[in-house]
Formats: sequence, C-alpha cells, structure tokens
Amino acid sequence: MGDRASIQFRDSEGRLSAILNSHWGGMGFVEAAQKFLRGYDGDGRWGQLPVPNGVSTPESKKEADTLMVEFIRSNSDGDRVVCSTKDVDNSDHGHFTLNTSDGSIWKEKHE
Repeated sequence: MGDRASIQFRDSEGRLSAILNSHWGGMGFVEAAQKFLRGYDGDGRWGQLPVPNGVSTPESKKEADTLMVEFIRSNSDGDRVVCSTKDVDNSDHGHFTLNTSDGSIWKEKHE
C-alpha cells in the first residue's frame, strides 16, 4: 500500500542527481519537484540564474545534485535518497527525471 514515485534531476551537462523516493507522495511529489524547478530562478521562467561577481556557482549552473539537495531541504517529508531505481519500490507511479535546464520531464517505463 502506498502512493509511490521516485524522481531525480538531470542538468545541462548530463549529470544525474541521487534518486529521491516517496512512499506516500504520489504524483503530488512529482508535481512539487516541477514547481520547485520552475520557481528556482524566482520568476517562473527557465534560464540561467544571475552570476554573482561574474563567478558561476553550482546554483547558477543548476547542477543536478545541488538542486536535489535544495529540493530535499525545502520539500522532503520522510522520503528516501537512494542510488538506483533498483533500490526503490515506485510501482504506483514510476520514476521521473526532471531536466534542470529546460523543465522537461520524462518517465521511465515500468519493467
């Protein structure tokens, strides 16, 4: 029993974050991740964050791991961080990868 789904972020360099698994969050969990990414640069548009003093940061580059940590810090409620989709039961809704640079999302097929 549950409402399981898992997510991870992929950045413009192709790097993947750790996987965050929610037992009870369902599609609301996935939607919260999308909303988090949409609002990350403050104006709801995709694009590069301002670069302070001309020096890019993991946040301004929207690096996958950095944004996953920020998402966990601001939204996680009893979710589990894992290394592989083999380590989770996401049988209700599946696994979703969200692109940090353009907001696209894709769902991994169930085996």
